[in-house]
Amino acid sequence: MEKSYYTIKEICDKLDLKPHVIRYWETEFTRLKRNSKRGSTAVYTPKELELIKQIKELICVRKFTLEGAKAEIKKRRHEQKNAKNNVVSDANIEKKSISMNIREELIAIKNILLRGVQT
Repeated sequence: MEKSYYTIKEICDKLDLKPHVIRYWETEFTRLKRNSKRGSTAVYTPKELELIKQIKELICVRKFTLEGAKAEIKKRRHEQKNAKNNVVSDANIEKKSISMNIREELIAIKNILLRGVQT
């Protein structure tokens, strides 16, 4: 079961990172924002945890520079938005196609009824 928030200690333990590294990344990556809960305890959402995982993978594993990691994350986000828009667009096309089929069937029924009334 996924938690609704994680403390910085939990993230550090889970990802084998130091708190100062995450705090530094907060200053460099605008999408990475901690929230305060119960006083001054920093907490992160599951989305932010996923972003920290991506940053770690890009910087620590794939050896991207900070600027390169920022660009890659921006590119991935843009691709996700495009993929989501394509799914919505495909759904709209399908709905339009169904609507056109229904319209054609209703016109056919109307013509049949009109022929029956005229005879």
